[in-house]
Amino acid sequence: MFAEMKPTAAQIKQMTGGGPQAIVVIHLSVPEDEVAHVAVGQRMLELPANEWQPLPYASKLGVEIIYAAPTTSESPLFTIAADTNATLETLTLDCNPSSQSFGKPERTFSSGVAFMFADDSNTLSKAVLESLVMFINERFTAIKTALAGPVMA
Repeated sequence: MFAEMKPTAAQIKQMTGGGPQAIVVIHLSVPEDEVAHVAVGQRMLELPANEWQPLPYASKLGVEIIYAAPTTSESPLFTIAADTNATLETLTLDCNPSSQSFGKPERTFSSGVAFMFADDSNTLSKAVLESLVMFINERFTAIKTALAGPVMA
């Protein structure tokens, strides 16, 4: 009987703290290459408004996402031992080949990083984040290849 019961959208919202939803992305140290995406209510992260920053390179793609690499939250999601957050690095990567910081991320952080849409009426999904990361990595690789010129045999 209980297996058939599914929580309503309102119940899920209440369980996750209500309000805007964020995704905390954690690049775990062990096992290698494992990434955790944890959906959580933004209020449960206990982050002040000034800790949320825009992702300028993502906004150039028409996707307004903000992130928080927190310094004040007590949430255990931000204290899990983790490798450098590759998602944050990719989403802040300088892809401008004429820039002095070309190929370098604007921001690095070793632990969980929260991401959400700037318009908190929309819910960010793992699929959107992963697609953005893949697109930026592909474009960056294409730019580096073009800059290197043709391969001589």
